[in-house]
Amino acid sequence: MKKGISFVKDNFFIIAEIIVFIMIVYALSFVPDELVEKFSEPTSFLDILPSMIVSCCGKIGIWLIASVIIFKSIRIFNARLMLNQGNRYHQSCYLWYWFCAHILGIEKCNLILVPIYLQFELVINDVFEEYPFDEKRFPTRSQEKIAVKKLVPEITGVNDSEVNLVLEDTYPINLEQIPEEKRSFFTIKISRNHPDNIGKRYYSPQFIEEIQTEVRKLTDSVTVNVFATTNPVNTRYIAQNAFQLANRGNVRCLYVYQQSSVGNRNFEPKGHRIYG
Repeated sequence: MKKGISFVKDNFFIIAEIIVFIMIVYALSFVPDELVEKFSEPTSFLDILPSMIVSCCGKIGIWLIASVIIFKSIRIFNARLMLNQGNRYHQSCYLWYWFCAHILGIEKCNLILVPIYLQFELVINDVFEEYPFDEKRFPTRSQEKIAVKKLVPEITGVNDSEVNLVLEDTYPINLEQIPEEKRSFFTIKISRNHPDNIGKRYYSPQFIEEIQTEVRKLTDSVTVNVFATTNPVNTRYIAQNAFQLANRGNVRCLYVYQQSSVGNRNFEPKGHRIYG
């Protein structure tokens, strides 16, 4: 119930826009016969095709033409909008984002306060044209020392077809926070989480580059489980540079695990499949 209310608050304008469009389209079904006769006679060269449609289809023709014009106008207007405004956690599902981008014509999406797995999914699938961010809010930190730690499981005979990728950014990650059934896999921990970085959000090119390098080193057809505390800017470029490679990459399956917001902030037992 709370999620439903949050969804409506988050997307109130878009929902209202859809309702108004449906109401207008429904009202157009009651076009008077006099209007049909008027539009069936072309007054200029540009009116020939619409007039032919109205002559052949009658009221349905006027309904179809008017609906298309209104729909295109909505898409032109929506191209200036950006989804996910406001200081609240955005819990819309992937299909809603796809609908807003591909059907309603919205080209921009804010990734702040969006679950990390959804950030990966939206960026990798090129759902939106732009993911704007305020550079002042996420200043660039250059010349960082990035720590890479590789943890080989004690169990012998474990293959390297599945790997855990732990990405420490704004907050540290303890291996105890990872689902128990995943702890037996080879784990690569990449960290920019120095004591002075905790809770602070920086755009770190070195962090992204190091992740990209480590992913390239993995074996072909590997399954990667991502456990991350990355900020939206770093997440965007990690998804784009390390995993958005279509069929040219070595990662066959990508899963991103969402971290709980309560208790010990453990990662959920089941990951979200991004592709594969």
